Amino acid sequence: MGIRHNEPGEPSGVFPTGVAGWMREWDGHAWAESVVSDPRAPAVEPWHRRPLAVLVHGRFLMWFGCWLVAIALAAVFLWTGATFFAVLGGLIGVVGVLGALLWMVFRRLHVHEVIGFAELNLWGVGGGVVALLVAVAIESGVAALIHHETPIQGLGIAGPVEETAKILVPVILYVVGRYRDPRAGIALALVSGAMFGLCEEVLFLLRQADLTELVSGSEIHLPDVFTMLFRPFVEVFHVVLTGFIAAVAWRAGWVRGKFWPALIGAWLLAAVLHSGYDVIDGFSQRVPLIEVASLAIILITYFVVFRGSARQLPPPAALAANPPAWRPTLPKKRTDAAVGTDAAVRDDGAVRRPAEQASH
Repeated sequence: MGIRHNEPGEPSGVFPTGVAGWMREWDGHAWAESVVSDPRAPAVEPWHRRPLAVLVHGRFLMWFGCWLVAIALAAVFLWTGATFFAVLGGLIGVVGVLGALLWMVFRRLHVHEVIGFAELNLWGVGGGVVALLVAVAIESGVAALIHHETPIQGLGIAGPVEETAKILVPVILYVVGRYRDPRAGIALALVSGAMFGLCEEVLFLLRQADLTELVSGSEIHLPDVFTMLFRPFVEVFHVVLTGFIAAVAWRAGWVRGKFWPALIGAWLLAAVLHSGYDVIDGFSQRVPLIEVASLAIILITYFVVFRGSARQLPPPAALAANPPAWRPTLPKKRTDAAVGTDAAVRDDGAVRRPAEQASH
């Protein structure tokens, strides 16, 4: 079953924001649009940055382990010339990259509180498969109509088509009243985007001209190996763009009741970024230095566009454990009234803090 309005993923109440002197209401699904002052509200403990700690994180080990396997398969591919090893290496590489990304984001947002694994498999993976079928059908039809050989990404058509296809199933579920919790919405969108990226990676490897030639015994080209090893990082783009759309639209729908305007606005930005990347990537085949611009688009999309929106969704219990870049920013709207007033306190008038949450 989907998350209903009366089924909060985490107890509601007024909680510290992590910034000293400010509290904010959490309704069980999302943070309120305003904060209220309270001198008792503590600041989150200073974050101790330990860059090398990432080396022992399970997410890093998952990605790095898959990449090492991909490198080994690349060596086998060079030695034997068997296309199977090239495709398998690319598949394992993209599974590691996308799996590590989903694991990290789900951990930051405590997604397990609002949607089950079986539901993610059914609707998220299913949404990605539907997205691939829809995108392939439309793009192939457009290519045939304009008499242009596929792929048509260089024309900028794939942006609006694929961003629509990936978010299609989550939006349909929202329309029928299912999974309207913001974290449930972004979880479905992320899995849909990841499944789409996984399938696209496999299709990309299979339709590479050089790989097709290898079946008939042609000479092995090193660029095929580099493509196999580094192409998986490109598929992250699909995940973060779809996640960005959901993070903006689902929260706006829940908090402000403005789902459709937010959805359209976020979709437009995602489609422009996607098409911009495709066009630049197409030019990079002739002007290699332009690849820097395409890489910049991917990095900006993750760090600014996606994370800037997704960071608004972590629940109260996640604030202390999340790094500063994954904590909600304080809204500009602030109330100078004390938390003890009726406007700021829910139910019994007590201020709930994360430490008290477990008892509710």
